[in-house]
Amino acid sequence: AAVSATSALYVARVSPTGAIAWGQTWGGTSSTEHLSGLTSTQDGRVFATSYFDGTLRLPARDTNTTSAGTDWAVSSWNATGWARWSRTGGGSNADFAWSVAIGPDDAVYVVGSFETSGVTPVGPITSEGATNGWLVRLADGAAGSDFAKRLGSTDQLTPREVVVDAERLVV
Repeated sequence: AAVSATSALYVARVSPTGAIAWGQTWGGTSSTEHLSGLTSTQDGRVFATSYFDGTLRLPARDTNTTSAGTDWAVSSWNATGWARWSRTGGGSNADFAWSVAIGPDDAVYVVGSFETSGVTPVGPITSEGATNGWLVRLADGAAGSDFAKRLGSTDQLTPREVVVDAERLVV
């Protein structure tokens, strides 16, 4: 897809021999558009986290405009490159998504950081310090509920990675 942007984001599915099965580009009107996390599943679904300011046209959605500062997104594609969905979050200050992982139950886990207060796809969260981390679970067809949890207390905390194994979630 053609994108008229100062910068653009790109994700591709590449075979073990290096052949590109598909590639998708998206972007917006600012120079602050960064792909920050990427993972895939055995059945070929792809998930990406990003952060941006200004206006960003997300896969599978209309144009999104940040309320202020920097906001974040998580997007998903199927095995053939078709955009499945995108979810966004943010608040009045700097909000970032840093990493994405898929649990053994197919739920999508995303970690990031925010200042003061933020809104996630499943509800608001409030910081207890200058910068706190957050963890969001999106069911994506898995059993169980979506949730958003603040990580940290009055100290600055910026979780950069989320990993899920068969036993537990590690942030």
